Order: sequence, then structure tokens, then C-alpha cells
Amino acid sequence: METKIASLECDLQKLNISPNEVHMTAEESYGDILAEITDQTLRKKNIIITGIPEPQTTDFETDRKKIKLSPEPIKMIRIGKYKANENRPIKACFESEHTTKIILRNRNKMKNDAIRIFSDQTPFQQARFQKLRDELKRRTTNGEDSLRIKLKQTIQYCKVKKTKILNPPKQDLLNKSITHKINQKNILWKQHKSNPKDEEIEKKFVKERKSVSEEIQTMKSNYYYKRFSECNKKPKKMWDLIDSLTNNKIS
Repeated sequence: METKIASLECDLQKLNISPNEVHMTAEESYGDILAEITDQTLRKKNIIITGIPEPQTTDFETDRKKIKLSPEPIKMIRIGKYKANENRPIKACFESEHTTKIILRNRNKMKNDAIRIFSDQTPFQQARFQKLRDELKRRTTNGEDSLRIKLKQTIQYCKVKKTKILNPPKQDLLNKSITHKINQKNILWKQHKSNPKDEEIEKKFVKERKSVSEEIQTMKSNYYYKRFSECNKKPKKMWDLIDSLTNNKIS
């Protein structure tokens, strides 16, 4: 028996797996995956900004005045402990991930090269991307010159697949009521954009935008709750659902 245990431990070391990891239950695996999905979803509404000088005062509005974003973030905080002669990154949090997508899409158009904008990644994402960067560096150093071209082609293919194949119309989430509210919000946005100084229109737009956001969030919560309830005691169905979530099929 001791010989078999020693042999198993040796095999685990070869696979770079800790013996404790082998005893992880299915429930713990589900919990970790769902926690990661939740964390990534929450962070989609945030961006990370670097290159902004550290303020000399403790007034948090100083950073907000330096960085003019539209719409304005609901919260801005410096990340990490203060150190002299170092500028901590800034995390800007918005009401909608749609705002962050627009900012990230246009970040290369900034005139100040010292300021950089990144997506807010979870520790798992950071570790994963760092591992991929290290592998890319190693393989290009070893002479794989066409690797970057292959990566660009693969990324473009994945973008097309994700947009046209993995995201069919969200019939389960959309209805006449929410569609009408979205259209109403868009009309108010155009009015506000044409008359930015009209406070009454701005108030109506902000109110409608908040109402639409809350209703969509409620509908999504109910939808996901129903889907996960259907997977109770059905591991394969649960994994298929989690896989579809990570591929952004129903999110």
C-alpha cells in the first residue's frame, strides 16, 4: 500500500498537481467556476488607468478632475498602498459594461502616450494571460516567425464566430416591454446629446437609463436562476451551461 501511495505521489509531481487538489469535489469545482464567472462579470464595468500622477492631497476628486470621462464613472479609486515617487493605478467603475467597451475600443486614440487604459482582469485572467505572453516570447525567440500572424488570424476568426455564431438573438431575454424602454432611452439620449445644457432632458435620460439597466439585470437574474435550477443534480447539463456562459452564448 505504501509503495502504491508513493507511486501516486510521484505521478502527481510529474503532472505538477498538488495531492490536495485531487480531492476537490464537484461542488467545489462548480463554486470556483461560478465565482470566477461572477468576478469577471462584475469587473467588465471597470477599467484600469495608469500614468496619472499621484495627487498631493487626499481629495479623491482630484483624480476625477484630471480624467474627464463621459459618462462619468460612479466611482474612482487608487489601487494598492501609497509609495513615494510611484503612481498607483486608478480603477474607474461605471454603471454599464457598454461604457467600458467603448472606452477600451478607443483607448489607442489618446494623444498622451504616458496614460494607458486596461480592462479590469481577475487574478486568474492575469495569470493566464501572463502565461500566454511568456509562451509567445519563448516560441518567437525559438524562431517561430509566423506565430504572430497565426495569432491575429485566429483572433479575427474567433471574433467573427463569437459575434455571428455564439450570440444568436436573445429571445428568452427580450420582450416588447424592455424593447420599448430601450428605444425610449435611446431617444432621450439623442435629445440629451443635442441639448447637453437642458437639465430636464438629462434627468429624464438618467432616470430611464437606470430603469432599463435595473429591468435588464432583473430579467437576466431570473433567466439564469431558471437555467441553473433546471440543471439541479444534472452535472453534464450544468457543465454545458457553464461552458455556454464562458463562451458568452447566453450572457
